[in-house]
Amino acid sequence: FHADVPLPSGYRRELKLFLDGYQKVHASEKQDGLITEREADAIPFPLYDQICGWAVTIGNIFLWTWTILQWNCVARSSSIDPLGFHNLTMGASDSVRIMYDKSKADRKGEKVTPKNLYANPFRPQICPFVGLGVYFCIHDHELSQGEAFFLRQGAKGTAGAKYCKELSELLSSHSAEVRIYIRE
Repeated sequence: FHADVPLPSGYRRELKLFLDGYQKVHASEKQDGLITEREADAIPFPLYDQICGWAVTIGNIFLWTWTILQWNCVARSSSIDPLGFHNLTMGASDSVRIMYDKSKADRKGEKVTPKNLYANPFRPQICPFVGLGVYFCIHDHELSQGEAFFLRQGAKGTAGAKYCKELSELLSSHSAEVRIYIRE
């Protein structure tokens, strides 16, 4: 977004509804002992940008695309893991929507709302359209066998676990730069 472009109408209202609901679910799950809290720093935008650049440089398109989706959807790995073509729809004239089948707070998928992804023509390294396009081109054979983006039959573990492992390795290999933005 640019500073001179207004946010879509209803953005603040929808964000407040989301945050209110999230806080209630989080408090309830914490009370029930379903949440293990570990201290962690959020990934700031400059580090996100660096991660995308490093992933592209080493040719890890999986890591790059997943990072772009997770950042743009403001999502957990478990929400990105099962995504497939059925989760994509056209948004407004300038967006693609991702709608989860379910969420941690909504196991039945009755209240999930779409996430709009917008192109970033000025920064292709962090553009969801470029990331998905490259990923789809590289993985066209696997994607023709099924509709899931990341899940593969016969794979050991989840795609989310693979992502976390590869991200951890990438961050470890750039630990000096990473420490500028977050604690080790």
